[in-house]
Amino acid sequence: MEFSVSEGEDPESIDDVDAVITAKDGTRWSATLMTIERITTLMDRWSGTGESLSGAYFQVRDLVIVRSGGLDAMALALENIFREYGLTTHVLPQLD
Repeated sequence: MEFSVSEGEDPESIDDVDAVITAKDGTRWSATLMTIERITTLMDRWSGTGESLSGAYFQVRDLVIVRSGGLDAMALALENIFREYGLTTHVLPQLD
């Protein structure tokens, strides 16, 4: 798993991160991991900016919502997805 973490971000408190998961055979998937609180914050902000029908909806193709932030919790969620669904899963979009 590779997480796109900005310099200075605390890995234990990250609430929004993109990830690329690579299997041993080179197959890759993308994921966006976010906490419920982060999604709520964005939708509340958009209610004032007009984005996404003024915060009426939130859509991300490869979204995985986690209850707790931090890279450890996010990695566990991704590991569980692949343990549960296997490497042929379409739960997350596969990358070319």
